[in-house]
Amino acid sequence: MEVTHLQFLFMGCIFVVTTAVGLAPAVLKGTLSKRLKDHALLTQRLLSCASCFGAGVFLFVCFMGLLPAADKKFHHFLEELGHTHEWETFAEFPWGFFVVICGFLIIFTIDKLVHAMEHAKQASAGANSHILLQKPSSEDFSSHCEDPETTDSSSGCHNCHELEGGHDVPSSVIFLVALGMHSVFEGIAVGLQTEKDKVLEFSVAVLVHETVMAFTFGMEVSKSQVLSRWSKAFYVLVFTSTIPVGIATGVGLQNAPSENREIVSAVLEAFATGIFIHVIFVEILAKEFPSHHRRAHHHPQEKSVDDDSMVVPSSPSEMCLMMEKIASICCGMMTLILLNVFMHGHHH
Repeated sequence: MEVTHLQFLFMGCIFVVTTAVGLAPAVLKGTLSKRLKDHALLTQRLLSCASCFGAGVFLFVCFMGLLPAADKKFHHFLEELGHTHEWETFAEFPWGFFVVICGFLIIFTIDKLVHAMEHAKQASAGANSHILLQKPSSEDFSSHCEDPETTDSSSGCHNCHELEGGHDVPSSVIFLVALGMHSVFEGIAVGLQTEKDKVLEFSVAVLVHETVMAFTFGMEVSKSQVLSRWSKAFYVLVFTSTIPVGIATGVGLQNAPSENREIVSAVLEAFATGIFIHVIFVEILAKEFPSHHRRAHHHPQEKSVDDDSMVVPSSPSEMCLMMEKIASICCGMMTLILLNVFMHGHHH
């Protein structure tokens, strides 16, 4: 099978899997919500492990695949420029790593601006609601937030609905565009590959990560009381179609008959590397391993059997969860290492 055929095969597989997983919360809202509520802690642990597994896969793909490949393409292009005296000094600068940093900073800036805009929007909505309605007591507010049936996803208690462990994916159009940019460049990274083993590695990495993202995005969209079922499905389809668009774009650029194709491919691959670094360390690991002052949010306190006092979970439990996540990261890396060894052994 040719590389292009393999890329389009994975493009279809990723779209079908992520769409099915993303639509499930909206289509099966009643049944799925009840099951998730009955097994909330197990669901949270499985999502965390899957997310950490994806982080391990991304770590391997980013630092063992994307970064060396982007640097190699820049090195080959700059070598040709270095043959001429006027470009010699320019070619000595590590432009590949510079574009990686630019990619990270740009997507980091966009991410923070989007969060700031969403926070300002929610703060404004909360202020307006306090003007129109009588301010409730703290007890009423707490009980309202604790009841998922009485809370709307656009209200001030929006954060009460966020999936724990850092899997919050708000359903606003702004966030949809921001997440779509991530996914498009992840797809471009797959489409720019010219070797079958790299296509397989990158596709597995993107499939794992996007499946988790599609599920959490579908869960968030399904909570909306404003959107119809068809609108929710449309939101999910727009999100899941960004990966195929990215893969098709990468394949098109790779096969385009242009003399600037190599440098364009190198810039896009380096930019995608910066986005992968952002996804690994900012979107996954920073949320799965929160700082000490945020652990109360990620590990809710439980009531004791004897009285109504709150009991803080013991440290062995936190240690167990942390080791579980680290083991998932290692499993993700080992999966790609074994896959890489198998593919190279098969070629020889």
